[in-house]
Amino acid sequence: MSKKYIYIMTNESFHASNWIKIGCTDNVEKRQKQLSNTSVPLPFKIYATYELPQMEDNKKPDKAIHDLIQTIAPNRKISNNREFFELEPWEAYDILTNIAQLHNRLDKLKRYDDNNYGAEIIGYTVDERNETDLFKKTEDLHILYSKLKNIIKEIDPNLMIKPNKFYIAYKKVSKNVFAVWPQSNRLEVILYAKLGQINDATGTIYDISNRLWTSSQYAFKYDFDTDEDTVKELLNQTYSLFSNNS
Repeated sequence: MSKKYIYIMTNESFHASNWIKIGCTDNVEKRQKQLSNTSVPLPFKIYATYELPQMEDNKKPDKAIHDLIQTIAPNRKISNNREFFELEPWEAYDILTNIAQLHNRLDKLKRYDDNNYGAEIIGYTVDERNETDLFKKTEDLHILYSKLKNIIKEIDPNLMIKPNKFYIAYKKVSKNVFAVWPQSNRLEVILYAKLGQINDATGTIYDISNRLWTSSQYAFKYDFDTDEDTVKELLNQTYSLFSNNS
């Protein structure tokens, strides 16, 4: 019988800093890579793992952990069909620590380094005084961002630009309208619109509701081949929705 591990993973692109993923796998690093290759813009980080003892019953160990968390901290599960919880990573780690103590297996509990990324993200930092710092990794990224920024400013020149550690937000008053995430050779543009609110006959946008950002459920990739008229239409639709709801 193969070894099984309960894992706690975090992701800096989650809607809130205290959202975590708790699951079970026989290969934690492989699972980390699988999750990081989904539609999330940043890789998952392993916070902690616990190697489970051999179990005779058929109950899934991750389901048992989920049920325990629900008992200890009710209403923390973000979605009934997913392994995401609104819980500080250290809180989940404390639960694993108590379980390991009960099993007399503290040596099987592992807390990971805070810097263990599943993929390299060198260059994805920003000086809050200058949003272009985030796009200096390559000249192409810098050019793409400049083009996109001009399009956005045509829609509303008064949108506030808010640099964050990994992305740039365009805000009206205190609410985000768009967000721009740098990737290796293109940009990902997050639209602050919910499913069904954007019409796109071109198939440019895609569903990001699995990222659990309740206010932003569409995105599109922006590179040198992206049709500019389509970009303008999508951004205008999003801005109009926001303006109508303001």
